[in-house]
Amino acid sequence: MAAKQDYRIAVLKYMFDDPFGDNYRPSVIWHADMVRDIFTTSNGYSVRDYWMRSTLNMLRPSFEFPNHAWLRLGRSHAELRNDRAKIAAAVRERAANDGFNLNGFDGVIAFMNPPELNAGTQGNDTTVLAQDALMPYYLHEVGHLLGFQDAFGVIMADDDKTGHMYNDKWDVMGDQWPKMEVVQPFAGWEHAELIKGPDFWSNTVPPCAAHVWRRFWNTQVFESQGRVARIRRGERRWIRSWTTAHGSVLQDPLLVVAQDGDDGPTVTVELRLPFWADRPGWTAASTRGVALIHSFRYRRLEPHQTQTYPSWHEGTLLMETGASFSTQDGDRWKITVTGVDLRDGDTRAEILVE
Repeated sequence: MAAKQDYRIAVLKYMFDDPFGDNYRPSVIWHADMVRDIFTTSNGYSVRDYWMRSTLNMLRPSFEFPNHAWLRLGRSHAELRNDRAKIAAAVRERAANDGFNLNGFDGVIAFMNPPELNAGTQGNDTTVLAQDALMPYYLHEVGHLLGFQDAFGVIMADDDKTGHMYNDKWDVMGDQWPKMEVVQPFAGWEHAELIKGPDFWSNTVPPCAAHVWRRFWNTQVFESQGRVARIRRGERRWIRSWTTAHGSVLQDPLLVVAQDGDDGPTVTVELRLPFWADRPGWTAASTRGVALIHSFRYRRLEPHQTQTYPSWHEGTLLMETGASFSTQDGDRWKITVTGVDLRDGDTRAEILVE
């Protein structure tokens, strides 16, 4: 991925010509200012604030709204709802006809009404969204516009239909998020009609440190300022929690990276504590935090999957001296917690990689 950090994203609001959609109940269309709130409100939870805070300001998206009022697309919901590529192309074509110059934007969000359509990101520059989603879904899809790939995980749910893709519950770029606390509605939204109900305001996890490091692969954006400790097998290093590093002076790295050769398999270790965007209800045994282990260039994808060296969640360790974890396939890695230091609610841990 490139070292790009500043993103300019256009949010276009369009209505299909059949106002209630195909077999969909009528719903109140959000006011234009409410759509703006989702992306730009300075409250710590808007899409912009979330991505700036959860990447330590390494990514800085800005959102612009070429059309304040909702406009007609000139195409029907019944015709397009199942084809994301056609929706994206129709919105870009209509925007050009409406006089909106999208040159210079790094991405486009097509915010559509009525909902119940094939939402998601098309290519790497256009995202289709609607009102029938939760805030974590908006955050995930904008993550694609910012250069993130879907997160993978080794453990699969019994009813999982997507293989290993998305199976990292610790990362917003997965989609197996646990039940989260609900944040306060944005000002002015107290009586808004929400298709998902109060759960619309569900909080979510940040991207893992390993995934942010992968996002800035082969650049110094993440590795600068002492955030990363590169070690070899048999070495150990103290690291500090990624989730409590916001605004602090780094005295320890946030991520251990161990790699076999210049282009070989890689394993990373980071600490995770309960924090502003993490799940509530941590057990007493886990209040110290956990160590998250990810791998890169270690596992094969399915033939139809096009991601390039995505992050794989291998496993999790409680922060207890002597706790260890071994990957189960290929050239096995063993990760051991060899020391834990608790101070003022923060956690440091010494990690040995073998």
